[in-house]
Amino acid sequence: MNSKRNSMNSKILILLLFFVGNYACYMYAQENTTNPKVFCELYRNFDPLQKTWLVSDSIVFTYNQNGNKESAAVFTNTSTPSIQTKFTYNTKNQIINELYYQWNDTTNNWNIKPFKQAIFTYNPWDSLQTIRYDIMETTGWNKLAKWEIKYDQNKYKTAEIGFIWSEMQWTNIGCQKFTFQYKNNNCISKTNHTWDDEKNQFQLVSKTVYSYNNNMCETSTNFVWEKETNWQKSTKDSLIYSNNNILIGQIGFVVNTSQKKEWEKVYQISHVLDQTNHIIQTTQTFWNNKNKRFQIDENAQEISYNYSNEGQLEAVLNKHFDRTMNQFVTDSETFFITQPSNKTPQNNKERS
Repeated sequence: MNSKRNSMNSKILILLLFFVGNYACYMYAQENTTNPKVFCELYRNFDPLQKTWLVSDSIVFTYNQNGNKESAAVFTNTSTPSIQTKFTYNTKNQIINELYYQWNDTTNNWNIKPFKQAIFTYNPWDSLQTIRYDIMETTGWNKLAKWEIKYDQNKYKTAEIGFIWSEMQWTNIGCQKFTFQYKNNNCISKTNHTWDDEKNQFQLVSKTVYSYNNNMCETSTNFVWEKETNWQKSTKDSLIYSNNNILIGQIGFVVNTSQKKEWEKVYQISHVLDQTNHIIQTTQTFWNNKNKRFQIDENAQEISYNYSNEGQLEAVLNKHFDRTMNQFVTDSETFFITQPSNKTPQNNKERS
């Protein structure tokens, strides 16, 4: 019952752990960032055994008067710091450096020396060219890994290539490469390769192919490379838009195991928007092959979004369908709190 929900949560967690500094970029896009401020994401989960809310983690972002993010600190149980990231920008307000610090329980403060850093470079037309990760050793900074981004003459991204620093040189061992193709200014495919150490080259693994209608993406179809001979269809998403071309849902398909290799419906995601086109509710239902319809069952999920009067996102409520109660029940929540930089967001344990 929880496998689909756990899979989705795992993907979100991977994004969070991979790049703490960019985790909440979309969350505060609509906020006023003209003054120094503190922005906090506060997470809590419902414990069904204790029948109470448990505050889990929070991320606190600080901004300067230019609206640039200065730091991001992760707290466990909203009181114990764990990791802090500090950001440096160039004159074009592009991030050029991220320094990662760990909390020292002995000194009750952040360590003076960072343990990791990310360095960003840009090409002449200001597109991201490299992201390099270094780790702090006793002798100083040592290279760890990097991504290189390639572009064509039309400034379209054609590849993202991963490298690992090993034996005083950059190597592709254990890395991935993504290549992109375009048509009529739209990306029509993204192909994933992984490094084959025995063959000393990248090998095809999977790809996603996109189709468009009036420059709006209609479908994304996933393929896997099978037996080094051909592409086999795997999954597909069909996107649904409103009359004013706003994404309001999608239907997921999977190829069945029959010889016909037909598409079978799996799930449907539907968005409800308010008059200002804010998403206020997202519902995921799953296909019942017996009833031939999408229906709310024990696998169904719902996400509700709450906004302030100014249209700023204040809370996201994650729910699952409880068959015994015959309704959606909230099992985790995220609150978004913005305050002037001379204040610190407080623990919101009393929220119901």
